[in-house]
Amino acid sequence: TSPLPTVRMTMTPYCTSTTTPTSLPMTATPAAEASPAGRILFTREYLGLRGDGPPNVYVMNADGSGQMLVARQGRHARWSPDGQWIAFECLRGGNWDVCIVGADGSGERQLTRDSMCESDIAWSPDGQIIAFVKADGVLDCIMLDSGSRDIYAVNMDGTVQTNLTSTSNCDESLPSWSPDGRHILFVRRMLSEENPHIYVMENDGSNPMHIAECRERCGWPGWSPDGQRISYVTKLGEELSGLRIVDVNGTILTEIPHGEHLSPDWQQVVALDGVHLYTLRVDGSGIHQIVDFSKIASLNWGWDPVSWSPDGQWLAFTADFKIYVARSDGTKLLQLTHWESDADNMFCEPVWSPEQ
Repeated sequence: TSPLPTVRMTMTPYCTSTTTPTSLPMTATPAAEASPAGRILFTREYLGLRGDGPPNVYVMNADGSGQMLVARQGRHARWSPDGQWIAFECLRGGNWDVCIVGADGSGERQLTRDSMCESDIAWSPDGQIIAFVKADGVLDCIMLDSGSRDIYAVNMDGTVQTNLTSTSNCDESLPSWSPDGRHILFVRRMLSEENPHIYVMENDGSNPMHIAECRERCGWPGWSPDGQRISYVTKLGEELSGLRIVDVNGTILTEIPHGEHLSPDWQQVVALDGVHLYTLRVDGSGIHQIVDFSKIASLNWGWDPVSWSPDGQWLAFTADFKIYVARSDGTKLLQLTHWESDADNMFCEPVWSPEQ
């Protein structure tokens, strides 16, 4: 995702949320009348006349109700696999560290305390370990690929912090745990090279194995539910980016132009072709337009990753710094975030909870 703007350490209470979602006009079928279930994490940052405020982590019901602040001065939040904890990048002592907090906002715990900048948080499947990226200096955290970063792991109680990559002249990022927790997928770029590569290593950092070379970028690497396939976003041609699916040996199985994020069961993919967000089956059939961004946004869209609901029936995404959910067949669209002045607030980074 695009990094948040540099923030200043001032905090003032300023807005009151409303919890009634706005239903935007679309052609609906009876099946589309059901409301989305579960919870959604998101980040809000105040960008008004009273001065930039630090980002804060919120939770809301998937229909937009029950919006609740769970952590101040935090961003890039991720649910634990059981939905009971939230890990996030926390601004503490002038640096971005790793913190966790209960889903109800209680029991906040800071897991890292150093002068480095931490990012790219990823929970292990059993919820006991958090992998993350550590950069030498805030600049490396804001300006991606500006220096050398390593992948670390830490227990959720803050003990046993381990450097898993510990390389020189390399930049490692975007760790992703295999479904069985035995391996970690990640992106490595030699600082002397232009193209990054996909690697996989044991969960203790041993036996790193090259999987594939990307063209200019390797975005959002992930595993199939059975752990036999790997996906990532890269350039598929001179101007075209899309989703590539390979086997664990790096053999290309499928390429989906404009594709970005697979559904939890890997049967559907969400794609963005400039102004249109749409879904389709992995085999290219069953195309559904979700939204024409030119009709609901004027400033930006497509910056944050789209988050699928666990059942693959809904999507959460951002446009003009507002959070929306839509049915994956394109039959219903809801705007969830409403404050006293949307123009003065930036809502971003929606992440659906693992439970439905």
